[in-house]
Amino acid sequence: RHPWRAAHIHFKVSAPEYTGLTTQIFIAGDPHLDSDTTFAVRSAIVQLQKHEALDELKAHNQSKPFYTTEFDFVLKPATL
Repeated sequence: RHPWRAAHIHFKVSAPEYTGLTTQIFIAGDPHLDSDTTFAVRSAIVQLQKHEALDELKAHNQSKPFYTTEFDFVLKPATL
């Protein structure tokens, strides 16, 4: 075994009248997805979209390439 984690981003999501959620998403293509040291990788794997064309950079007021992705978080209504 190795000590490396797969590339991931943590999220803590909350809203009034819903149960809070703390989770993580993993980045597709990371070489450690199949051997994450905490065995935490599940199905929440996203593809990153690289934006580097000059017109995209200008449209987003950026001077360097950047990445985006989309992922839906669903919260469970709180029970009283």
